[in-house]
Amino acid sequence: MPTYISLINFTQKGAESIKDGPKRLEAAKQRFRDAGAELKAFYLVTGQYDAVSIVEAPNDEVVAKLALGTAAAFAVLAIAWVREIAHTYRYEKEFQANEIATRKAVGLWLDRNAAPDATVAMEAIGYQGTYAHRRVIDLAGLISPRVTALMREGPTPARAFARIVHELAPDYIVLRSFEVDRNRNRNGGPFFETARAESVFHRAYGDRLRVTAPFAALWGGGARLTVYARRANMERQ
Repeated sequence: MPTYISLINFTQKGAESIKDGPKRLEAAKQRFRDAGAELKAFYLVTGQYDAVSIVEAPNDEVVAKLALGTAAAFAVLAIAWVREIAHTYRYEKEFQANEIATRKAVGLWLDRNAAPDATVAMEAIGYQGTYAHRRVIDLAGLISPRVTALMREGPTPARAFARIVHELAPDYIVLRSFEVDRNRNRNGGPFFETARAESVFHRAYGDRLRVTAPFAALWGGGARLTVYARRANMERQ
């Protein structure tokens, strides 16, 4: 069958009937099928027109009749897509606001407060590492081979973390607040396996900064970060 491309401009009437959009659209698709045609694609565009449809139909007459009967359905479909785009934009905007209020803020704080030769253990090395301008110990192991080796030795994440801190002795550690506050590893299990391990950590490190994402629900437990500093550094400051 021939392929027809239609250039579409939306009407105010179509916008006002958005509540009936799904039914109207399904009805339009069925009319295409009943007429021996098929709606192959529908695209939003910018410029002179609002949308483009691609239809396969037996002839010009069928296409003309279908176009007249389904104009409102096209408008409703487009509005639904615009709403989805707006939702995605809002999500990206809120996510970025969280990044700036937490990870960027942590990096800037470290840049202002940490000694030039300080080492910082962290997992989110992008924002935090970039703005901190300090040597990073990557707790995920992506750029720190020794961390990767200690993680493989295990046998648990809690023990691996304890060995990383003991052996590499970072001056600062950035963690999700709940990991220490609630003794809960983000991958399951305790963050500290024993009360002694927890006590050793708190004797060596103190809480220096806490930040919270403005859109906390978006990140769940990761919305709050804490910066811990080696207590010897805190005394010098």
